[in-house]
Amino acid sequence: MAANTLVNVNFPDVVPAAVTGIEVTRQGRRKIGDNLVERVDPRGVPYYWIGPMRDEAPSAPGTDLAAVNAGAVSVTPVFLDFTNVPALAALTELFA
Repeated sequence: MAANTLVNVNFPDVVPAAVTGIEVTRQGRRKIGDNLVERVDPRGVPYYWIGPMRDEAPSAPGTDLAAVNAGAVSVTPVFLDFTNVPALAALTELFA
């Protein structure tokens, strides 16, 4: 594996005999609802729970969401450097 790469594996919520295969996928996107609830964990630390309201739009082919929705195990290599490299030059100019 390349440096700074994590392999994310998602399993469908089906019995093992119903798994349709294993797919190498890209990361999908899901619109998360706006039902935010502030809670407190057992140690007294507040956290926010994003509620159950989601817009379940059809998943794009080749994504982890599409694979799991089709009953397959998804395997997605995730790159851990979130830097928007194309934006670096524009910001460098802006702050020069």
